[in-house]
Amino acid sequence: TGVQTCALPISKLEAASGENIFYRRTGTLIVAGSEERKSALLTLHGANAHWIEGGALKAREPLLSKSLLGALVFEDDAQVDNRALGRALTVAALRAGAEIFECEDVRSVLMNRGRAGGFALGRGTVEADAVVLACGAWMNGVSGVEKIVPVIQPVKGQMVALRPPHDSVLPEALIWDEHLYLIPRHDRLFIGATVEHTGFSHSVERSAADQIGRAHV
Repeated sequence: TGVQTCALPISKLEAASGENIFYRRTGTLIVAGSEERKSALLTLHGANAHWIEGGALKAREPLLSKSLLGALVFEDDAQVDNRALGRALTVAALRAGAEIFECEDVRSVLMNRGRAGGFALGRGTVEADAVVLACGAWMNGVSGVEKIVPVIQPVKGQMVALRPPHDSVLPEALIWDEHLYLIPRHDRLFIGATVEHTGFSHSVERSAADQIGRAHV
């Protein structure tokens, strides 16, 4: 439901990189539009979350529908700009002496006595004390990992970015319901997302925007 962290590592990363990653502690709201959904969410009520009724929800986020019965609130959730975070991590790593190989063809994981010890690239090999596999569904194309991780299927998701009128106030929190989510980011509101089992397609369709537009919170 978002990033749960403290300000100290954030400030260290921003100082090391000189980049603003736009960390904001906004909280997360998981809203209920039916009694069934409300009952399910109330079972999650605990130390890290509390329930608010529809009136309090509307007062907190005026743009939400009056028909909502309430929401489960995670006050400690926060968010960052993921693109800014990527830039900051790159700059901080380079300044700390890391070497980054971009646009490399990773062909296989080098195994040594049952442990990953590096990668075979298109231009040679790179040995490492530790290996992190974080390429999602593209991991299936890396030889040597099939016995380590299960097959991962690519799932495509499309979002809509809206720029509201200048006199509108965007929601403050991250907002989720059963069918979509809202992410306020600077001067835009992102609404997502479709779930499409279409392989590695990068295409964008107007029908996806229409599907998201027909939903409401």
